[in-house]
Amino acid sequence: MFMELLRFVPAHMAYEKLRMNRFQAGLNPSLKERMSVQHYTSYEDMCDATINLERAMNERNEFYNE
Repeated sequence: MFMELLRFVPAHMAYEKLRMNRFQAGLNPSLKERMSVQHYTSYEDMCDATINLERAMNERNEFYNE
C-alpha cells in the first residue's frame, strides 16, 4: 500500500511548489522582498511566516508613528 502511495509524492510536491509560488507572487512588494530570502518547505510554513512578518512590520510601523 505504501509503495503505491509513493507515486503521488512528486505530483504533490509540484503542486505544493506551484501553490507557494502563487502565494508569494500575490504578496505586496515589501512582504515579497522579505519572504524571498528564506526557503520554505511547505505552504503552511510560508503562510505562518508571512503572518508573523506582517504582524512584526505593523508593530514597527505603529511604534514609529506614535
